[in-house]
Amino acid sequence: MCAHPDGYGGMHSELNAFAQILAFSEMDEEVETGSTMQFCFHFGEEYVRKAYEVRKEDAAICTQPAPCDFSPYQFVAVDRLGVNWCIFV
Repeated sequence: MCAHPDGYGGMHSELNAFAQILAFSEMDEEVETGSTMQFCFHFGEEYVRKAYEVRKEDAAICTQPAPCDFSPYQFVAVDRLGVNWCIFV
């Protein structure tokens, strides 16, 4: 199940790992048990574009790359293992 990035209602936390932000959030939408976590990565735009090109081959793309309220460029995808990813600038 794809969750829309505007559906955040739970806790949000960020970890700065070697100058890269690793953000975690819990979604408040109805999702399958065990899939309420979304992994968010904050990178430069060139990395986000490359990540999209890699993910679009084997993932369900929930939101196409586009601006949103917190980023000029982001996308959301669920990979073949059911992990929900939000990759953004």
